[in-house]
Amino acid sequence: MGSSEQIIDGSGLLRRIEEAPFSGPLLDIAPNRRTRVVGLQESEVPAVLTVLERVYGQYEDVTAGMGDDSSLEVDVAPLPDEETWRSAQRLHEIIAYLRSPDGCPWDRAQDWRSLAPKIAEEAYEVIDAIEDDDAASLAGELGDLILVVALVTQIAEERGEFTIEDVYELVNRKLIRRHPHVFGDEAAETPEAVLSTWQRIKREERGDASKPRSKYDRLPKSMPAIAKAVTIAGESPVEPTGGTLPGGVELLALIEAAIAAGRDPEAELQAALDQKYTSN
Repeated sequence: MGSSEQIIDGSGLLRRIEEAPFSGPLLDIAPNRRTRVVGLQESEVPAVLTVLERVYGQYEDVTAGMGDDSSLEVDVAPLPDEETWRSAQRLHEIIAYLRSPDGCPWDRAQDWRSLAPKIAEEAYEVIDAIEDDDAASLAGELGDLILVVALVTQIAEERGEFTIEDVYELVNRKLIRRHPHVFGDEAAETPEAVLSTWQRIKREERGDASKPRSKYDRLPKSMPAIAKAVTIAGESPVEPTGGTLPGGVELLALIEAAIAAGRDPEAELQAALDQKYTSN
């Protein structure tokens, strides 16, 4: 055994995992050293490998064999340090540690609701980078968006709701299921046909196949009302009923006046959109 190898008792590791399933960074296992977990039963090996990979990143080489005491041993060699920076798992490891008692006060204080505005903010910054045609900025902004996704998922794991693997599985299965023209025997030769197939399958999944939803009903409920109005108007332009539409300065003045009067322009426009476009 080389000095860089660490030997972990399997039963003790499993006990600590069971007591604190989401405290991987606190399990006192150095992720940059070869790890040998000893004293395992065959049925325990998958759980150990899952935890080691999820918490400490992908591994270059994993072998399982029979030890001197007739129990299984798992021998794990980590990826080179430089490679771990390119691993999605490294991000989840960092986020988990930031949420730990020894981590960051700000990260520990977050919950789903506090992070919801951050998701929208980071998504808008991604759009800004696309509009600027700035590839370097786009890579960074996509990273910030993924960071928030990882943080939301870590909170879900701590609550016992779902894991990042659940997220990956759901989207992978959805892509296969909603592309029967690629992975099945259906035909869809145009983008319009693909979209029609996607929406049909989506309705079937929701159990409302007999009632296609309007474009407005398909828009996210939390989407800003002005953005909704622009989307709907772009699909079915509405002629003005009289007079002239206010310019940007006039529209801003109307919004500011409503706010000064204690009104919520976003909520009022949302209510008007619901009244006009929501399907009965």
